[in-house]
Amino acid sequence: MSRGTRCGGQAPGVDSQVYPTQLLVNLRVVKPSELDEWLPEAWQKRQAALPPIA
Repeated sequence: MSRGTRCGGQAPGVDSQVYPTQLLVNLRVVKPSELDEWLPEAWQKRQAALPPIA
């Protein structure tokens, strides 16, 4: 098991519905050089930087 992941392979604090949905929707347009940005930890940091939804 790698550092920062749980047995299920999901990073702590990553929404188990939103993350895979966004990944599947966007994966077809993601360039191979951008795949690291879609790792759970990087995705979570991007989500935290977004303004809250009103």
